[in-house]
Amino acid sequence: MCGINGIVGTDTASIDVMIEKTKHRGPDATGRYVRQGVAFGHNRLSVLDPHVRSNQPFVSQDGRYVLVYNGEIYNYKELRKELNEYTFVTDSDTEVLLALLIQDGESAISKLNGIFAFAFWDARNREVLLARDPMGVKPLYYTQSAGRFVFSSELTAISAASPSLRSISQVGLSSYLGLGYTLSPESICTGIKKISAGYMLRYSEEDQIVTHSRYWRGIESCIQPISNELICDTIDTAVKRQLTSDRQLGITLSGGLDSNIILYHAKKYAPHIQTFSSAFEENEQVGVKFNQDAILAAQTAQKYGVPHKRLEISGAQIRDNLEGILSQQAEPVANATAVTRSLLYKMMRQEGAVVVLGGDGGDELFGGYSRYQRVLATQYFQQLPHVLQVAIGMLYPRARDLGLRDEQLHLRLMAQPRDAINWVLKQDYWSSPQFISGVFDALYEEHRNGVDEVARFMQVDRESWLAEESLLQTDVNSMRHGIEARVPMLDLEVVKLSDQIATHKKMSLTGTKLQLREAYRNVLPAYLFDQPKRGWQSPGAKWLRDAEIQPLIRNIFSSAYYSGLDSVIDWDRVQDLYTRHVEHKEYHLYPLWHILQLQVWAREHNMQIDTHMP
Repeated sequence: MCGINGIVGTDTASIDVMIEKTKHRGPDATGRYVRQGVAFGHNRLSVLDPHVRSNQPFVSQDGRYVLVYNGEIYNYKELRKELNEYTFVTDSDTEVLLALLIQDGESAISKLNGIFAFAFWDARNREVLLARDPMGVKPLYYTQSAGRFVFSSELTAISAASPSLRSISQVGLSSYLGLGYTLSPESICTGIKKISAGYMLRYSEEDQIVTHSRYWRGIESCIQPISNELICDTIDTAVKRQLTSDRQLGITLSGGLDSNIILYHAKKYAPHIQTFSSAFEENEQVGVKFNQDAILAAQTAQKYGVPHKRLEISGAQIRDNLEGILSQQAEPVANATAVTRSLLYKMMRQEGAVVVLGGDGGDELFGGYSRYQRVLATQYFQQLPHVLQVAIGMLYPRARDLGLRDEQLHLRLMAQPRDAINWVLKQDYWSSPQFISGVFDALYEEHRNGVDEVARFMQVDRESWLAEESLLQTDVNSMRHGIEARVPMLDLEVVKLSDQIATHKKMSLTGTKLQLREAYRNVLPAYLFDQPKRGWQSPGAKWLRDAEIQPLIRNIFSSAYYSGLDSVIDWDRVQDLYTRHVEHKEYHLYPLWHILQLQVWAREHNMQIDTHMP
């Protein structure tokens, strides 16, 4: 993995600021390509062919084309065999991508199986092509102004090179406060956008026009019987493919099904692979329940005979690292697991692991979340006669939610109630329904044909929450410590297979991941199948109550800490909300963590509220 940056147009000298801002993404090499009116920069984390000949920016032999690229193309060896007319000088996937783009242009993107964000410059036509992988594993931001187009792996690299873009937009703030992340194609900053998962973008310097197009939609109407053997074989091939590396390998292991599936397959091809898990110091705040995953991970690692390292996180570590971790997030994401992820990845790198496989995406593909069961219940409810629906709603008011559809239901399940956050705000900045509802409505409209309500919800879930919240956390916190995080469950062949499995094979009202569990029940340890769904838990609510951490939090929740958000946030009310949370009178993790993350991040990057906000 790497960091990519670029400027087309004026003020190309700012490329050095951007390279410096993303240097943590590539500690092994730094490169730049600067010509009149164009500058590309690259920070390299060497994984394949670590020789200097594979450093970037990568320039074609005739000098016409330039590529900066972040990611891994897992099928690059197969693609290389198709490029008979090209003379290779490296063994890297970077050169394969360059050659394929030269040969096929933008149609080459649909041939790629990997995780990537890249920019491909055509010096003759003065055009740049950008693309983000189908699942959105790798982020890519951009901005356009008069005579200038800028892109980067990280939003803050763009804002560092463009001081005028250090303001928080209304739609970005609205999305963040309501969802805990910012919906693509917007970012939290005015004037900076994200390329959505599965999209490409083309910018022409001559006419200064940006054009977007979707190149990946998934398979949504090809439902057919899929055998358990095919599921296991497809995942096995994906894991084997993603173990290709010239650096040390590791696995983030939990007590969940997905990471244990990855370990089961990886052990066959990389017998000395390391496993890692996180746990929490048990005290009056943090009980044993938050450590169940770590206990199971150690048990499974021992069963398979692989080295295992457990990081135990104390309250003192949270106190000493909280500000640093929250300040370095690419965009605010209101999830306490960012802290755990960052500390765990730091330990992994110290232990020598550079390429780490994780179980991200398995729930979104194979039906692992209870929210999907809620959607299924809604589907059944809406098949009842209308008079019966009304009667049930009168007897059980909460059942009225079962009458919601599409984007309204998605917001009800995935967004925070407006009152939970608006009470500490000076104005109702959550209320930007034209943007939030509009994005979800457009996503649902794209996936309306050929699939049922649950499959449609799952598809939208992975194009919104998975890409812009979960995977963004994985990318930022792994790259902060020079680690390449790979996600075999989101291998393109696994995604295609999952899209062909009918909803009723994935879940029911009483069970989740039905066929995936069935496929591995006789393979994995039996104790893994009796576990409740935990996710990657972090005791954020308890950290807020920890006596060692409270003085730090009190300070952050104040205008004295940073005044840039004063026009939006009522700090007296935040302090009151925090007091009630600390005293166990009420539970307010979500609004408090939203404000905490936003305040620390805004101060670090000197972000101001957009003066055009009402």
